Amino acid sequence: MVRRSWLAAGILCLIAIFAWQLALQARRDSVTWDEAHHLYDGYNIWRHADFGLNPEVPPLIKMADAAPLLDLRLNTPPDQHRDFKSEAFFDGRDFLFSNDANRILFRARMAAMAFSLLLALLVFAASKEMFSMRAGFLALALFVFDPNLLAHGTLVTTDVGSALTFFAVGYGWYRWRIRPSWPRLLVTGIVLGFALVTKFTGILLFPVLGLLALAEFLWPLRFHAKGPRTDGPDERPAGSRNSGHPSNRRRLFGHLAAGLAAICASSWIVLWGFYRFRYAARPGNLALNPTLAAYVPHLTSRLGAHPLLLLARLHAFPEAWLFGLADTKITADTYTSYLFGHVYPHGNVLYFPACFAIKSTLPFLLLFVIAIVTLAARRMEAPRAVLCLTLPPALYFVVAASSNMNIGARHLLPIYPFLYVLGAGAASALLARTKHYSPAFSALFAALVIWQAADTATVHPAEMAFGNGLWGGPARVHFYLSDANVDWGQQLNDVRAWLAAHGVRASGWSAPGVVSGQPAPPPSQTTLDGAESAAQDCWFVYFPDGVIDPPQYGIPCHRLPTQETLFWLREPTNLPAAVDGFVLISASDLAGFELGPGPLNPYDQFNHLRPMAVIDEGVYVFQGHFDLSLASGLNHAAKAGLLLGHHQPEAAYAEAEQAVALAPDLVPPQAVLGDTLLALNRPAEARVAYQRALQLAETVEPALQTDWVPRLQARLAAR
Repeated sequence: MVRRSWLAAGILCLIAIFAWQLALQARRDSVTWDEAHHLYDGYNIWRHADFGLNPEVPPLIKMADAAPLLDLRLNTPPDQHRDFKSEAFFDGRDFLFSNDANRILFRARMAAMAFSLLLALLVFAASKEMFSMRAGFLALALFVFDPNLLAHGTLVTTDVGSALTFFAVGYGWYRWRIRPSWPRLLVTGIVLGFALVTKFTGILLFPVLGLLALAEFLWPLRFHAKGPRTDGPDERPAGSRNSGHPSNRRRLFGHLAAGLAAICASSWIVLWGFYRFRYAARPGNLALNPTLAAYVPHLTSRLGAHPLLLLARLHAFPEAWLFGLADTKITADTYTSYLFGHVYPHGNVLYFPACFAIKSTLPFLLLFVIAIVTLAARRMEAPRAVLCLTLPPALYFVVAASSNMNIGARHLLPIYPFLYVLGAGAASALLARTKHYSPAFSALFAALVIWQAADTATVHPAEMAFGNGLWGGPARVHFYLSDANVDWGQQLNDVRAWLAAHGVRASGWSAPGVVSGQPAPPPSQTTLDGAESAAQDCWFVYFPDGVIDPPQYGIPCHRLPTQETLFWLREPTNLPAAVDGFVLISASDLAGFELGPGPLNPYDQFNHLRPMAVIDEGVYVFQGHFDLSLASGLNHAAKAGLLLGHHQPEAAYAEAEQAVALAPDLVPPQAVLGDTLLALNRPAEARVAYQRALQLAETVEPALQTDWVPRLQARLAAR
């Protein structure tokens, strides 16, 4: 009894430490790329049953995280009937910052934290049930100090929710097979439904369950054999003896087939329930923008488009769910990927293996190696547990590696619960079989936990940028990976604090940690490192700029252009060709993740300079006089495009000329020059500009400029 009390106290202590770490992270991090639009979409679903504002992810997590906001009186932006992505992102930004942003974001993050805590408890429960109490304690102790889980554990995103539901389905299947009953079967089906309305990767659970059932049918004796167990409870379901007999094989087939059918049917009902058993995505006369019929043909494969359109005609699934499923693939095919210093036009099969090797902690990787060795040596006598812990993450990993959506190790989170439990089970089996060396092995596993905790403590507050020591630690991750692996919008509070400490403050700005909802004023007259009072300018190129507004966090810097601010928001600024002062650059922009690497990257020069500081391992600070001709050229090109849209060709031509003068070897300035010349009825000169733009598109990083080629060819053909 005393031992159990100590174990219970230890478990509660670990959960409390996990919650404390998550709460610190939730309060410290500024809003990240996807949070504002997810939060507003969830709030909008609660208020208006509108599933079509942004159907790119299913509703469960968004609704759960927005639930704590329902008792608040909040300002909501009007629907401007833009395309769904623009409407969701910009409405989400306006929703957050027209209210008390910190207050509502912290509330939502506390709701999101519940999924992380539930996943931690599920990891413990599965390890204990499949193997032993000792395995449960080890898995939980390592899990609560994982920096990747801490970085994403309170964000208003679907990644941890996906990890929770994916693991819960695998664990539910295991529990149903060791002790078949209708309640356990129903729970598995309901959780599968939750997975389908959490993230579209939930559909991978259908082949996972099919393969688990197939394995049991093909090798029944392996899973139903008699014999003593040494590393966990007996897995044999009741009545499973002599399962190799033909009559029993037929009975087993019927049992598995009926179970799968019941699981699938109940999950389908749960899915429809979350969409209120309504096919139409939007209420009343509102329609998806674009419509499902217009959007699905953008899929690159007809094998994907035709089935989705057929399911839509049959109303087999909710319209918003089908739309989001199509959007997942369409969006993935537009992403570039950054890996080991190179930008690729699409996904790279080595991306997720590299993410796993770089972003996983060394204690976890060592435990993973122990699990592989233990399995290879056949030291684990829990075949069904091993199957349920290896097949789901293996299939998920293979699918992830073959996808084009290479934007962060966060998409690997669903494999970690399985592998933590598997590793803890291997450790338990090893300890059970080597009693003579048990104290030494116990000390080893305790050291792994201490090591993991120390790694997390030393990387704080830059958990998002974590990388293990084999790759140089967090300071070098940006050389290998970008996007949510390093900077995703979370550093603005620390950026503001650094600027204030170095004499750059926004006058009249409110107390630290409070987002006022109003843009910050220009930099004040301050001192720098004890120097005499002087105006100290700062310039900031921030990866999520546009969907996140740095001035809302009291950042007094001038905006430097990004792909989003130039080509999505279409908000060029008055940017000179050269600047003086501080220049702050996100790691992803430094890498050229979106605008392109090398000659396409207007900030490439900073890759050859030593930063004076690095904030949270993701924002690099430089000081001095800098030539920003390429960035200014792109900025003038964007201005020219806007002026053309407002039917001011003369003013547009002046901007286009400046753009070409500053950045003659970039495609956008040459292309917009051609457009302005054509608008001025100077077709011969326009043709020269288009030909120059086409030559650049075909010769300078051509794999990253393929979308320009058909457009320029069409303009030349029309002349």
